[in-house]
Amino acid sequence: MRTVESAGPGSGLWRVSANGGEPEELSVLDPAEGETNHAWPEILPSGNAVLFTILTGDIENAHITVLDLSSHEQKVLVSGGSSPRYARVSCPARDSDSLRKLDGDQLSNSSVRS
Repeated sequence: MRTVESAGPGSGLWRVSANGGEPEELSVLDPAEGETNHAWPEILPSGNAVLFTILTGDIENAHITVLDLSSHEQKVLVSGGSSPRYARVSCPARDSDSLRKLDGDQLSNSSVRS
């Protein structure tokens, strides 16, 4: 079993084995983009990706991001969001994985592959 953690302000994400051993660095801050922390990771059910928040010093300018744990590729899903949580949404017409964001009085969805 492995877990993904943030070491705190000024840090990216790290993968750590529950049995100990060397932690593996998964993400690195980009100071040129004003990144100050990668925080609040949530591993998706497949175990292949993690949702997390890129903090830039101002919570209104944070980004909800998905990180592929194999390639370490990152993709911003929502700008202006933080503290992501995974939820499986069942709809009568279809099943979908969805990231929902309340923006003013508008609710928007972003599809996420788990």
